[in-house]
Amino acid sequence: MARRRFGSIVTINTPDRRTWLEARYTPPVALRDQWHNLPKRFAHRFPTGWDIQAEQWLNDEERLIRLGTWTPPSQRRHRHQGETTTFHDYAAKWIETRRKPDGTPIRETTRQKYRENLANHLDPTFADMPLTKITYHDILTWHDHYRIGPNGRGEAQRTQSYVLLKAIMDTAATEPLDDHGSTLIDRSPARLHITKPRKKHVSLIAELDELTTLAATMPAPLSLAVALAGILGLREGEVCGLQRRDVELDTTPPILHVRHAVKPVYDRQGHRTLILGDPKSADSRRDVVIPDSLVPTLREHMSRYAGQGEDDMLFPGRNGGLLAPQSLRNAWERTRNIVPRLQGMHFHDLRDTALTRLAEMGATGGELMAQAGHTSLKVASVYQKASDSHRGEVMRRLDRAMSGTPEQSVEPAKPLDLVGELRNLAELHNQGVLDDDEFKAAKGQLLQTGRKR
Repeated sequence: MARRRFGSIVTINTPDRRTWLEARYTPPVALRDQWHNLPKRFAHRFPTGWDIQAEQWLNDEERLIRLGTWTPPSQRRHRHQGETTTFHDYAAKWIETRRKPDGTPIRETTRQKYRENLANHLDPTFADMPLTKITYHDILTWHDHYRIGPNGRGEAQRTQSYVLLKAIMDTAATEPLDDHGSTLIDRSPARLHITKPRKKHVSLIAELDELTTLAATMPAPLSLAVALAGILGLREGEVCGLQRRDVELDTTPPILHVRHAVKPVYDRQGHRTLILGDPKSADSRRDVVIPDSLVPTLREHMSRYAGQGEDDMLFPGRNGGLLAPQSLRNAWERTRNIVPRLQGMHFHDLRDTALTRLAEMGATGGELMAQAGHTSLKVASVYQKASDSHRGEVMRRLDRAMSGTPEQSVEPAKPLDLVGELRNLAELHNQGVLDDDEFKAAKGQLLQTGRKR
């Protein structure tokens, strides 16, 4: 074959005894300066007899170089992949392979929620669209035409779906596919500035006598759940996930170990399976001090309703299995109306009740974080460290309030340096340690504590 001005075409024989035409060229020095890690030469094989196609390939590569629009062939292949890969196919794979920042897989419950949002809220608009064809205006139109019901119903779901959409498109625009940094799309079109909708439900805080009434009205095997949530601040899944081994009543002080949470997981056909998984976060694994006045109630419950094995559940479900959080909520919703003031109270409000009561008893912000198993280290950094001795005193004061024992004289709480704490908050906000929402939440809690004192 005649010598070419650019590149060459040679005949090669492969170990499998096949013969190919290979078109090859060496990239100019200028391209090596622009693109690092380029191979010494680029080559493309064609079947024997495809001389015209081999010539055309070399001509096209030379033309791109002369025009200054050449990019590595791998990048062009990835770009073509972005033009042919549909949003649904990419999103479905993204969900199944998604990992946390530390490299561990996301929880199955999180994956299930992503699948639901994809199928119900994103696929109807974007499923068959190639990734490269989705524009900012497409996303804006989807957002503006999303059906929002009376009183803002649907806003939270729209926000969750957009957060998922943005995460998927951001990955497509930033995840490198080769050594040259090639990505499926140049830039993410998900650039809306979305604010979280205001919380529609206002938590209701129950008084101690109301908690007693509610616990007495619940089905007997679930009566203790009201105290664990409304006094100790457990989440509903954490209540359902307690095992006999988690309760230590003979220690000083008595301790409840929060180590698990029951969670529903749904397969692709919508069938539910209950699993005994980890709590909401690593910080949610915690040891909670039990007031002495709750010990007899716990002993009676364990003798009557819990299995005798260390791994047996404190609140067994059907046939001794796991108790579904939904079953606990259903029982609660049939019970709460016994107190007219608490109609509409969510079971999760019992957790807010517990933390509010502890704050009233003098617990510091850090102690509340430890009791509740909160996860935001940014917000926790503005509070002092939790003190085990102070937490014990807080529980003793709560114990006296529950049993009606007269309050003993205690050392008055140290005055709150409100100005200094607000200054610290502002400094953390300016440094970027706290974002706007966290700064507002921490400031509000601090001001509320200052008013109470």
